[in-house]
This record gives sequence, structure tokens and C-alpha cells, in this order.
Amino acid sequence: MKQETEFPVVWNEPAEANLSWFFDMVHFPNQVTPLDFHFLINTMEKGINQAAQIYEMGFKDHYRFINTYIYDAPELDNSSPEEMTARTASSQQKLDTAIANLDQLWKEQWLPEIKEHISYWEEFNPSQVTMPILLEYLSETEKRLQRMWEIHFLLFWPMMLVLNYFEEMYQDIFGDNDQFQAYELLSGFTNKTIEGNQMIWQLSRKALASPIVQEVLTKNIATDVTNKLAESVEGQTFLTDLNRYFQEYGKQSDKPLLSSPSWLENPVPVIKNLQNYITQPDRDVVGEMEKATLLREQQITRASEALECYPQPVQNKFEKFLKAAQVSYVLSEDHHFWIDCKVSYYARQVSLEFGRRLSESGVIENQDDVFYLSLEEIKQVSTTTVSLHRLVNERRATEKNFSTCTPPPFLGKPFPEEMFDDPFYRALEKFFGVMATTTGKEKQELKGYAGSPGIVQGTARIIHTLDEADKLQPGDILVTKTTTPSWTSLFVSVAAIVTNSGGSLSHSAIVAREYGIPAVVGTGTATTTIQDGQMIEINGNSGLVRFL
Repeated sequence: MKQETEFPVVWNEPAEANLSWFFDMVHFPNQVTPLDFHFLINTMEKGINQAAQIYEMGFKDHYRFINTYIYDAPELDNSSPEEMTARTASSQQKLDTAIANLDQLWKEQWLPEIKEHISYWEEFNPSQVTMPILLEYLSETEKRLQRMWEIHFLLFWPMMLVLNYFEEMYQDIFGDNDQFQAYELLSGFTNKTIEGNQMIWQLSRKALASPIVQEVLTKNIATDVTNKLAESVEGQTFLTDLNRYFQEYGKQSDKPLLSSPSWLENPVPVIKNLQNYITQPDRDVVGEMEKATLLREQQITRASEALECYPQPVQNKFEKFLKAAQVSYVLSEDHHFWIDCKVSYYARQVSLEFGRRLSESGVIENQDDVFYLSLEEIKQVSTTTVSLHRLVNERRATEKNFSTCTPPPFLGKPFPEEMFDDPFYRALEKFFGVMATTTGKEKQELKGYAGSPGIVQGTARIIHTLDEADKLQPGDILVTKTTTPSWTSLFVSVAAIVTNSGGSLSHSAIVAREYGIPAVVGTGTATTTIQDGQMIEINGNSGLVRFL
């Protein structure tokens, strides 16, 4: 591994060195391409800042592309104490209003608009228009991406805040430091992530009921399965059901980046999950997950009885936070399906069309070279035949050069400790987590966040992409940098989860709790400290990984 001294940083402006930068391992744990940054992440930055302005949150977010990795820094306002007090009060009122109306805002305002943007992209065929029209479409897509990200953060901030409010109020009332009991009151609701994975599970049950389909899945490698299924009537029927799944859930990938093919383009990860699922003929995953619903109702009854001795205003406040937190728990998954996945998918499609045309005209060598250009460069060369082969090769070489780096978790100035006295930043810490370090003289333990309760032992499997899913056997422990909702299908088979990034409100932790499997998240170094095939013990109650 290269040392941090081999991670040179050149700031665009001297003032940037005075900000507190962190390596965003939750969203971008791996290298990204120039187009990912200039198209996807730049529009996200604009959307974040527009939402922050609407809520008067008093900061401006900055993203930087440093040595092919993504760093994020909030720039706090420098208002006078009087101005800051007034702004904070106004911001709190706006966020509280959003929290109280979150379900209505999502169903009646934000989701209908999101679907309108999706319809716009669905109805446009980039390959059938002239270059001038394609350029207009690209500019319109930029605007719509920015608005989608704005909606994302108009939802995200009140959503994370109320989850933190609810957990803290629960612990204050019940005097219980076990955060998982608070989360039990929020679990067991259907969301798009669980819904999609249950559809794959049901397809695996159909495959088990068909000897022909089962044989195709058992005896062929994943890349050959769809062609083999097409050779029989039963296989064609199964393919119809599988394609129905892809039309609904296929516009996602294991990395929500422009450079990452969707499942519609590369169905192999889904096929591998089907092949894994049919090795578990006696399980009832849907029934297993219904336990979370039953537990939720039991815990709500228990909490209601305990609250009877409290004043009515306290009971009302608890009920308000509980309802909003339950909505937020669902939306924490649904927003990824409707926003993150769709933004990446449709931006990728227009990028590939420019890649096709630029490669045909000789500007770049291959279609995928387009990901090594910036958005402005694409616009500038779209009507020329100027060769950018050398530029693309230089950027690919830079990517290769830094591919073995361990990016430092923080750059610039340290985060001020007083930030974490604010409930907003406490909520963000529960989402992002912080870097943990190996403990013990002989490094026999790895410390992280308690993500989902339970203690299990098993074989560690280091997984970097969903294409490696066939390495996992039922009962293995999944060790990875981070997980997005598209990884959820792996949660059915594994005994536990360990991640480098995230906190108790990260996707990995929330979904692990839904599936009832232990999770330790935010370890910082799990994928490099744990060896593939090593026997480990996961303690999801304490956040410890023990090497056996």
C-alpha cells in the first residue's frame, strides 16, 4: 500500500486547505471517473446547497476530485452570533415543519415530481436525435439531475434528524442505552429495497418448482443462463418473469456511478443471487422477515404502556416522533430507489450515447473512454474530430497510479468538536460513522459501530463488487467497504455483515436489522485488516470483530 505521503494534494484555492475534508466512504469508497465527478457529483453538490439554502442551514457543501477519490467539506457561515441565532431558529422551524409533514411531502409533492423527471427521460431516445438536440437534452438532464438531488436532500436532512430525535428521546424516557430497542419500533415495514429482494426470492422458488429452470441455473455459469433459459418453453416463461423484475428494479447497479453498468445491461449479479438462493430450498425468507413486524407491534405496545405515567405533552411528542421516524425508516431505502439509482442510470445512458458518437468520429478510442472526460470537454468536442486519445490515456494512467493508495480519511483542518453537540451532526455521524482503528496488542480485534444485534462466528468473505457474489456461501460473513440497497440480496444468505464505513443509521445497519443478522459497521479498515477466508466472530451488540 502506498503511504499517505504519496497522496499529494493541490488545492484549487488556498482557502480550501482551511476546510475540514473527509473521504466519503459511504457513497464513494472506490475511485471515480472524471465524468462521474463533473456530471453526477457536481450536480449533487448544487442540489445539496440549494436544499441547504431553502432550510437556511448555514453551510455550503464542497466536493473535490482528489487523486481520483471524492472528498467532502462543509463550509460553515461566518455570520455574527445574533444573525446565527436568528438563522438557526428559522432553520429549526423549517426542518420541524418538514418532519411533521414528511409522508405528505413525499407522496404528494416530491415523488410525483420525481416520476415526471423519470417520464421525461423514458420518453426520450438519445440515439435517434441530431447532435444539437442531444446537446440540448444533455443540458436539460443536468438541470433535472440537480433538482432530483435537491429533492433528495430536502428529504434526507429532516429524515435523518427525526431518526436521531426519536432514538435520543427513547433513551431519555426509558433510560436504556440499547439503541436497537428504539429501532425495533421502526422495523418491519415494506420498502422498495426489501420488495425487490423478495421478488428475487419468489423467483428462486419458481425456479425450484421447475426441474428445467433449476437445472439451467445449477449447471451453467451466470453469463450463460439467459441464453440457456431461452432454449425451452419453461425457461422462456421464467425469463418473462425475470425480465419483469429487471424492468422494475434493473435500473440500479452495485455502484451508483455513471461508469457502473446497470442490471439491465449486466444481469449477472442477479443471476448469481438466484443460483445462490436455490441452494436454500427449505427457507422461508418472507416468513422470517415477518418476525420484525411482530416484534415492532410488541415493542410499541410495551412503550405505550410505559408512557402512561408521563404527562400528555411527552406522550404526544413521542407519538409524533415515532410516526415520523417510521416513515423515515422506509424512505431511507425508497429514496435511493427513486432518486440515486434513477439519476445514475439516465445520466449514464446519455453519457454512453456521447461515447458512442465520439468514438465513431475518432475523438476517443472506445465508448467507455467518455467517462474520462469532463462534461465541458464533451460539449466542446461534440461537433469536432479533435483527438482526445492522449488525454484519456493520461487520465487512465492517473487512475491506475492511485489505485493502490489508501486515501487518508481526513484532509485540511480537523472538524471542530463543538459541531457534534448539534443534533444535526449527531444524526450525520450515525449515518456516515467515523473511522475506527484496530485494537489490542496483537490486533486480535477490530472496533466499529454496533449496527445490528447478535453474535455469530463464520468465514469472512471480502467482496468488492456484486460480480464476486458467487464467492459467498450460506453462513459466510460478508466483509465489504460499504453496501448500497442493490447489495441487499446478499443479506439473505450471509450470517453477518462487516463494513469499512457507515454508522447505526447507514443502509448496511438498517437492512441488517430488517433481516435479523448481526452487523458491525464503520470499522474503517475491515477489507484490509481481515483476510479472505479467515474465521471471525461478529458481535453486533458491541461493534467488535474478533479474529479467531
